[in-house]
Amino acid sequence: MAFCTKLGSHLKQGVFQNRNVPVTSMLGSLRYMSTKLYIGGLSPVTDEQSLKDAFSSFNGVTEARVMTNKMTGRSRGYGFVNFISEDSANSAISAMNGQELNGFNIRVNVAKDWPSLPLSLDESIEEAEKKDNKMVSRSVWKDPFVDAFLMKKKNAALNRKIWSRRSTILPEYVDSAVRIYNGKTHVRCKITEGKVGHKFGEFAFTRKVKKHAKAK
Repeated sequence: MAFCTKLGSHLKQGVFQNRNVPVTSMLGSLRYMSTKLYIGGLSPVTDEQSLKDAFSSFNGVTEARVMTNKMTGRSRGYGFVNFISEDSANSAISAMNGQELNGFNIRVNVAKDWPSLPLSLDESIEEAEKKDNKMVSRSVWKDPFVDAFLMKKKNAALNRKIWSRRSTILPEYVDSAVRIYNGKTHVRCKITEGKVGHKFGEFAFTRKVKKHAKAK
């Protein structure tokens, strides 16, 4: 439902803001999205080649990409696989969703991001330079609204509570701080790459209180 709403808003923008944009290009973008799959829950050792090999049994794999941290180069725990046809993509979803890859159960679904939007500020700059558009050199990250949004997002991550001690730590939690329930309260824990695959409860030990013997 959310994807359909998003599609409708973009189609309206394309019609009212630029009447010269052909509808066929919009439909082409939609078709592209149905052949691009999101792969979540990847193991830290899964690289782009091993990801592509895992889906090679389905005909028409054109590209496999694992998203990494630009600063550390480590995997962010998710990636994308592109197919030539929708049939191949649908077959991959049915067969691979929930399957194990390098010790981790992966999640496979149609990518929900809009392909016509830039993936980063750098890509926006490159696209603008190609079109000879003028851009203001001021960084958008200096905007007070953006700073407030990022601060709120950071605080929410620090206050994220983990109630299930038996849940497995996924790569998506790396470099974040969470609060793990130890039976009485929530203990703050910094998630590192070495903790991936372990249970949350291993890092929030329960404390047993010894009762003193009653005086006779």
